[in-house]
Amino acid sequence: LLHRDEVVDYCDRYGLPTNTGECRFSITENIYGSSVQWDRAPDPFQDVPEEAYRLTAAAEAAPAEPVEVLISFQQGIPSAIDGESLSGVELVGRIGAIAGAHGVGRLTTLEDRLIGIKMVEVYEQPAATLLHEARRALERLVLAPDLAQFKREVAARYADLAYQGFWFSELRHALDAFVAKAAQFVTGDVRLRLHRGTCRVVGVRSRYSLYSQGLAEPNVQGDEFAGQDGVQGYVKTLSQPLKLRQAEQRPRAR
Repeated sequence: LLHRDEVVDYCDRYGLPTNTGECRFSITENIYGSSVQWDRAPDPFQDVPEEAYRLTAAAEAAPAEPVEVLISFQQGIPSAIDGESLSGVELVGRIGAIAGAHGVGRLTTLEDRLIGIKMVEVYEQPAATLLHEARRALERLVLAPDLAQFKREVAARYADLAYQGFWFSELRHALDAFVAKAAQFVTGDVRLRLHRGTCRVVGVRSRYSLYSQGLAEPNVQGDEFAGQDGVQGYVKTLSQPLKLRQAEQRPRAR
């Protein structure tokens, strides 16, 4: 855990830009977002002052009309915005500016630090908010249920490793292999609508989609799996352990 003067010294040593004027906040910023810390520990019951934010507009100051953004992915990697292919840096910068202008991407949370203390953390993550929301929607469309569930568990463990400083661990490298395999079908387009601090998925499509309009019809007539007999048989199979347990607990005649 570095103090502010240690961070300033590090930046001076390596020629990184800093602004050390009179300010009660310490803001660390990169192309993906920023983190905000106070010169003194804040009261978690108090709201964050508007002056702490640099990358996102206040929701009430954002445009009154919503805007839609189309984000395209290739094997889990964002590759284009509104049909325009961009490099990673360009894409993050473009999408961050759009989201920030519409007040999307603010996060205040209480974090549990590795050293055992809780800290109030304020983040501005406009690009990350859109990209995570879009990728989750695309994964729900193309991943099988068991793979999607395990992917969420891996994502949480991966985030913990990165947060705790174990980026170069063997486990992180091993998890990379799983993530790459799980992303092989995460290709498609996601349409997001931004409006005064909110981000909502309004459309998703992929050539690897596991969604079938035919099977999803409420009155579908078709193959054995989707038919009434198939569904009834499946429900009976799932409920069999419950029936056995109920029979076991039923009072026996003397």
